Amino acid sequence: MSKGKRRCRGILTVGAAVAGIYYVLAKFFYHIAFFRERKYPSAMAKEKVKQVTQSTERERREAEYANQNREWFRKAGFEEVRIRSFDGLGLRGRYLANPNPRRIVICVHGYRGSCEHDFCGLAQFYYENDCSLVMVDQRSHGLSEGNVISYGVLERYDVLSWARWTSDRISSELPIYITGISMGSSSVLMACNLPLPQNVHGIIADCGFTSPRDIIHCTGKRLVPIPVGPILWGMERMIRKRAGFSMDDCSTLETLKNNPYPILFIHGEEDTFVPTRMSRRNFAVCPSPKRLVIIAGAGHGASYVTNQSVYEREVLDFFRDYDGMGNGRYIP
Repeated sequence: MSKGKRRCRGILTVGAAVAGIYYVLAKFFYHIAFFRERKYPSAMAKEKVKQVTQSTERERREAEYANQNREWFRKAGFEEVRIRSFDGLGLRGRYLANPNPRRIVICVHGYRGSCEHDFCGLAQFYYENDCSLVMVDQRSHGLSEGNVISYGVLERYDVLSWARWTSDRISSELPIYITGISMGSSSVLMACNLPLPQNVHGIIADCGFTSPRDIIHCTGKRLVPIPVGPILWGMERMIRKRAGFSMDDCSTLETLKNNPYPILFIHGEEDTFVPTRMSRRNFAVCPSPKRLVIIAGAGHGASYVTNQSVYEREVLDFFRDYDGMGNGRYIP
């Protein structure tokens, strides 16, 4: 065999090996990222994801705070509620009626999270300030059905369904505010240009990302020491073929351009999971009344735990500004 042929064969072999490695990684992260039940629940994978999402002593303390505040959820007397999603999934949530309600707050938790964890302390604050609560289990989380997590692409329609249920079954007169944390925040922001009920008065978006592709790209760069573009390319094709949606089907940057609702954006300054710049970008494209609050020293989803006084002041000011806003829609 000539030297040239050996070199060509060597290049092809290396290329095939690299392509094979990227395929394996794409398949691995496809299952890790998008499915309720991870196909590769190895100890190494679990530990690596834990290192990315909860890597500091401060964040471990925040998790302990969340566990302590679950006691309030257990004693509050929530009523279990159920709805059917647009694509036939049974979705579960809980409703807590305030004896003297001035508004209703729909709470949407984040990726692989729960309302008990993500709204620890915060749910009690809402309730003690005259809010009835609707706490939802997102599809493929908690008691809700589903096996695929779509980072807001499909979940935005569930937000619409919960808002309509709240207006129809609880009150069509009281102001409704929809709040989300992390992926819950992005799900809510992606729903802002859908036909929400007339009594939706505003959105509180805590540490939301800009699109599925953006957040997966950011996470991938921290998880693997090689270029992540080819991994995302492979993941995208698997998602389209097997899960029926695309990472590019929806982004907050597009939906917010036509947003008719006031929005309070909140983000931790030291968020290493969803970069603070994503909320800044969301804020920049939003045409409606808006405010951006950056909480110093706060990690991902921990703004309320880090500085309760600032968080509570901003939320109560937001309520005062928009409780009496008529049908809730801002007309630019």
